[in-house]
Amino acid sequence: MLYLCPNIPYSIEIDSVEPICFFSVHFSYATVGFDNDKWDISEEVDTLPFDFVQNLKDYYVVNNVFKKLVDNWMSKLPNYEFIAKTLFQELVFEIFQNIKNNNNNYSASLKVDKVIEYMSQNIDNKITLTELSELVCLSPAYLSRVFKETTGYSVIEFFNKIKVDKAKGLIIDGDKKIKEVAKTLGFTDEFYFSRIFKKIEGISPLEFYHKNVHGE
Repeated sequence: MLYLCPNIPYSIEIDSVEPICFFSVHFSYATVGFDNDKWDISEEVDTLPFDFVQNLKDYYVVNNVFKKLVDNWMSKLPNYEFIAKTLFQELVFEIFQNIKNNNNNYSASLKVDKVIEYMSQNIDNKITLTELSELVCLSPAYLSRVFKETTGYSVIEFFNKIKVDKAKGLIIDGDKKIKEVAKTLGFTDEFYFSRIFKKIEGISPLEFYHKNVHGE
């Protein structure tokens, strides 16, 4: 698989005896966010989490989705553009899964998945790095490195993130005070919880409540 990024010149030499045959798709990629009731599109040029040259193994599923995408685009049937966007998202997902499943660190990725599942099951408790490392039989230092490489977050950052996601749902339900929400999620200090919430969401839990419950 070749991932060709914008604004970079490429060249390729092909064999006249065995000419190259490939599927291709052109697309734009941007980071989109939503803040203060407005959509925000990042102006920074970003890339998908793929190598520029990637050897895909057992690529039947990827190949099948790619073919469906190209066939749909060429057919120009009603709603083909919308269908193409949907198939492209499926394609990216299948490529990512293929790379993950064939990665030499796949066993480590499975352990990261197990850690995240354990976090979700114990979202209302305090969890230590030592506890997590013993769960998956890795050293704390190695687990920290693999977790960061896999998720983009440190262990504590990710745990706080899923706690805040849960807190948002509890706040919107409107049947608990901020202090009660913090306690439900294992925070003994309401103000520490508020600082974590604001760091992740950009607004305090109380501001989030007024914005999403009262519509202020």
